[in-house]
Amino acid sequence: MKPSLLQLHKLTILRENNMSDNKLLEVQAAEKVEREYAEESFQKAKDFFLPSIEYLTEAPDVPSQDSIASKEGSIQFHLIGHKPSDPAYDDLMNQNADILLAMGGLVYNHMQSNYREVNKSKLSINTWNEVISNLPALALGTSVNKSYNNNIAGVQVSAEFLSLVARAIITEGVSLLVDFQSFLRSMGDIVFSGETKDQEYKILTCTYQNYLVANGVGGYYDYGAIVLKEINYLQKFLELKGACTSAKFVSVSMKYAEIVTPVHTRVLRKGGALYQDFQDLVGRDSAAQLNKAKNFFNAPKVPQKDLTPKV
Repeated sequence: MKPSLLQLHKLTILRENNMSDNKLLEVQAAEKVEREYAEESFQKAKDFFLPSIEYLTEAPDVPSQDSIASKEGSIQFHLIGHKPSDPAYDDLMNQNADILLAMGGLVYNHMQSNYREVNKSKLSINTWNEVISNLPALALGTSVNKSYNNNIAGVQVSAEFLSLVARAIITEGVSLLVDFQSFLRSMGDIVFSGETKDQEYKILTCTYQNYLVANGVGGYYDYGAIVLKEINYLQKFLELKGACTSAKFVSVSMKYAEIVTPVHTRVLRKGGALYQDFQDLVGRDSAAQLNKAKNFFNAPKVPQKDLTPKV
């Protein structure tokens, strides 16, 4: 395998600084290990995700409602990103959005192909985390658990319920919340029209984040991540639905688990060390079905001034 331009550059610097041959060998060995690891990770991704490519040819034009919600819970996908205030970042952010959308397509196709019913397994954050772990160029993530308890009037339950989900996903961003809550209302029509007698009701969300974050010296660094949330309504969901037309106060108790996995978008962009590997993996149409899904909220170009991420 021929050395990359970056490798040659590193070796040139070492030679110019009179580094020893042993040091050069150490660098070359480290780069070989890094490349072999990258090749293994892409082969792992291909073995895992490509069998679901048949879903693209077999799937209906519009994914069925059964793949969105059931009496046990519902599934949502989101792509949320910045439209830079500085045009100098436009190309970078557009490429990052394409990368995350392509990853989202791989995940969506796998889940639709292998978990066709919205059941306990599909609503588990651990199931999704295991699937996402097969994507390449991921960094070590974080996980948290949070809870919410409040008493609200029954007639406000539906709006409050949807607002809670919105705030759980979008921390700050007034203009985006308006659009997102409109999306949630359409989701709510599905959720609240379904029959459920279970004690608990879950919402599983898979969000692809593409942000610019201030670097402290007047510029920005780009941040890409996949955020999983398992939002669990703890009481009888049937009682929540029944209270929607009543002025009686009801207790709302929710908890959610969150797993955040950063993505090394830099190495997957044009000119990046793994760009071609990634293109070979995702192809041109990996997100075709995801883009048709009613439960996909696609907001890749929110004005930067309107959305302040907390990362």
